[in-house]
Formats: sequence, C-alpha cells, structure tokens
Amino acid sequence: MQTGRLVLQILKRKDYKDKKIKGITKEFWGTYPYKVSLEGNNVEITDANLQTYKPIWGNMYQWFQYPEAQAELGSDDGIRRVWNTKFVNSFTRHAYFVEKRDLDNFYNKFSDFIIEIQGPISKKHVNALDLVRNQSRSDMKQKVIRDRLYYSKFDSRLEFRPKTTAYRSMGGGNTGYRRNYQLDNENYFKLIAELQNFVLNIVGEENCHLAYNNVYLDKNTIEEVAMYMKLKYAEVKTSITEIIVIKEIGNR
Repeated sequence: MQTGRLVLQILKRKDYKDKKIKGITKEFWGTYPYKVSLEGNNVEITDANLQTYKPIWGNMYQWFQYPEAQAELGSDDGIRRVWNTKFVNSFTRHAYFVEKRDLDNFYNKFSDFIIEIQGPISKKHVNALDLVRNQSRSDMKQKVIRDRLYYSKFDSRLEFRPKTTAYRSMGGGNTGYRRNYQLDNENYFKLIAELQNFVLNIVGEENCHLAYNNVYLDKNTIEEVAMYMKLKYAEVKTSITEIIVIKEIGNR
C-alpha cells in the first residue's frame, strides 16, 4: 500500500493498442486507481481451456509475489510493488495497481490476456478524483463521479431525512438513545409524501424524478429547492449530491 499520495498519471489510449480504456468513478478498494480485467472468468472456463489458463494464472500470481518482484526490481522496489498491487483470482479475475508504472509493467507481460484497463483518462478526470477524495463527508453538498446521469436525465440528487417527526417515544424517559423511540411509519411516510409534493409544486413533474426520500433534479434548480425546503421544514435534514459525468471530463 502506498505511503503517501502519488500524482495520478493519465491512461493514453495509444499506449494500450486495441484494449478498451474506461475512466474510473473512484479508487478501487479505496486505494488503487488502476485496474485491469482479465480473460478467463468462471463462465468462460471449460475443461478444454482450463489447462491453457492454469499456467497463465500461475505466472500472473508469481508476478505479484516478492521473489519475482525482487529478482526484477531489487529489494526495495520489489517490496514497493508487492504492497502497491493486488491480484483477485476468483469468479472473475482482475489486477489492481497504485502506480501506473506497475500497470505498464504488467501490461507488457500479459497484454494478450487483458480485456479492459481502467484509470484516470484526462487531467480534468484527475482533478475530479482529487476533488471527490478530499471533500468532507459532513459537507451538505457532495460531488460524485458517475458513468451517466441519474435516470439518464438529472445531474443532482436532493436527499431529505425527516428527524423528530419520524419517531415517537416508547416511554421510560429520554436517555438520548434512539432505542427509546420507534419509527412512526404513518407520520414518516405522510411527511415523505408531503416533501415530494412540495418539490413538485416548485419545479413541476417533468423536471424531477421522485424516489422515496430522494428527488432527482437539475443542478440549476436544486439549491433553490433545498433552500425553500429548509425554510418551511426546518426539522428536515437535507443533502445535495451533484454528478460529475466521466464523458464530460474525458478530454485532456
């Protein structure tokens, strides 16, 4: 595993022949910005081709182990590679990398068995990944990276979480713990419906999508809706999630 934040390097399509290149929405396992998908998942395996894949998987497995890394790179750099890579050989087979140099090394040895490569695909994409990684989870407004818009139309989501009206006391005094309360389903769903109608009255049915306690909207209207909701329903917590679509940041 890496010991410090590395500068992400961009995947250039010309460097990987005819392989499919795909931008990531976040780091895999919270650590690896690069991933390759490999041939030979369990659906494709037959008795006939199993003997072909077995030695290939064995060679791949050895690449991730210290003896081969040390022999190729030396002691210190071998340890670095072992800690900064991951091989998943189960129902499907994938390899993960912290650094692009290790991805490229792996690619040079096993490119014939690689189906797809994922990672940062532009400088804008790198900046977006940094932005999402460094934002505080307590911020009312969050940004996420996605392959596509919500419901292929909306770039933002407003989530509302009813608080005091959603629970009723079970008796025994207020100790500050929620276990002394139970969800008041009738009032809760009544309030959810009321909040949904509140949004509908502001933007119109054609300009939003309702899904339980989430409303999907355009970013140009969502903050205004959240402000009006806060004014009328002060006890309801709200949060906004805005999408960064990979296709829009794929150009260098």
